[in-house]
Amino acid sequence: MTLNTGVSVLAVRFLYGCLILRRLRAGAQPVEDRAVGVKDSAGAVRQLLALIDIDRHNLRYYVDVERRLRDDVELAERAATAIVEAAPNEAEYHEALAKIRTARKQHAAAVVHWRQVAELRSLEPNGLINLAKAQLKADQRQAADMTIAKIQKTEWPSRFAREVDTAIKELTPSK
Repeated sequence: MTLNTGVSVLAVRFLYGCLILRRLRAGAQPVEDRAVGVKDSAGAVRQLLALIDIDRHNLRYYVDVERRLRDDVELAERAATAIVEAAPNEAEYHEALAKIRTARKQHAAAVVHWRQVAELRSLEPNGLINLAKAQLKADQRQAADMTIAKIQKTEWPSRFAREVDTAIKELTPSK
């Protein structure tokens, strides 16, 4: 199908997607409901999927698709798993899925992804801290104790001292 000027509709859609992508890269907010109509959640998902086709390495798009599909459990789950499929070796993608799992109270599943974060970001305590928290929520006390011990034994750069101290106080029961 072509417009009167001979430009294909597909080319116009591609250009529109590029313009949205440019705005997002310039710091604009992710896809907004007003761009596609407040009640057009399906349109927003279609728009996000089109953006993913253009820019497959943008975590915000994947997280937004999952958020918009939460009313359909199966589709939301598929969107959630697509997050780590998009970048299986990127800690921030595993962190995003771990947070989704935690919000859904799927703590054992969150443990898997926090473990990945801890492995991929071994020079930062955040992954281990959140792994220990998830293990506690998943009733994995022995594993959590081992993780806490690892946090305590590791010599972290000084910029993490306050974060580590706070986490250790939070994770260890008062005596």
